[in-house]
Amino acid sequence: MRKLWIVFSLLLFLPFSLAKPVLNDQVIDEANVLGPETEAELRSLFQEVERNTTAQMAVVTVQNLEGETIEEYALSLAHNKLGTKEQDNGLLLLISLEDREYRIEVGYGLEGALNDAKVGRIAREHLVPAFQAGDYDTGVLKTSHALADVILGNTVIPEERKSNAFLWIFILFLIIILIVMIISASKHSGKPGSGHRTGWIGGL
Repeated sequence: MRKLWIVFSLLLFLPFSLAKPVLNDQVIDEANVLGPETEAELRSLFQEVERNTTAQMAVVTVQNLEGETIEEYALSLAHNKLGTKEQDNGLLLLISLEDREYRIEVGYGLEGALNDAKVGRIAREHLVPAFQAGDYDTGVLKTSHALADVILGNTVIPEERKSNAFLWIFILFLIIILIVMIISASKHSGKPGSGHRTGWIGGL
């Protein structure tokens, strides 16, 4: 009878032990990797962003993702919890300590200012190096400030240049064809035997 009671108690406790954090605060540090000064600075920063733009930002750290992908976990936390209903302008920085993963979930209303390329660039510059050094406070603070600066309009991140390799190859091909045509026309317009043999021009 006692064993049955233990099993019953574990079954009752299991859903609560695996429950995800409720996004009822701007900073939820379940993994205990952020100091109190960091949390206070983040809350102050996020309040400034919301006060000036209505955009809502939050940071959540967890021990693990409980078997979910980080995309699913982040969406389940942020959906209908961050940002205004009309503008969908929420932003969540989620960090899973044991999985060694992070995700910056951006609402549609902020994607004009913070597309995937810009968010990835900010994370690579600020978050990844600090996390690799085990400095979660610095990584979260620098990343949050960089994201907030873009939302507030204090910083403009230039778009990364896309590769034009195929365009230049196509242009080069057209130039070569044009040169061949000019040389060929010159051959046929001159005296018999006075033409030059066509060939590759050095450096092309």
